[in-house]
Amino acid sequence: MAAFVPAVLGGLILTFLFTAVPVGDDRSLTPYGVVDTVAYTNDAWSAPATVCVTPITAWGPITIALAIAYYRRRTARSPNTAVCHGTSPTADPPAAQRPPRAEGAPRS
Repeated sequence: MAAFVPAVLGGLILTFLFTAVPVGDDRSLTPYGVVDTVAYTNDAWSAPATVCVTPITAWGPITIALAIAYYRRRTARSPNTAVCHGTSPTADPPAAQRPPRAEGAPRS
């Protein structure tokens, strides 16, 4: 939880900061208020601007998705994992254990 909660909160803040909602008449609603959308006069500037700005808008949702994946990976338990009596999930099953050694038998 110490990593999951800050990551989700940070992702929500990033999503809020970098998302603009179009309201019409070439205007967008942002956390900074309603701003006029400025159109590019040249397509040569429009393509690089789109390529550079798109990752910023995806940063928040990607952070949230990664935080959820991290949480699910760290809290998932397999059905055969032993969690009581100090047993280890990597221990040999009882049938695979060696029989007890007879007294006086030489060690190999």
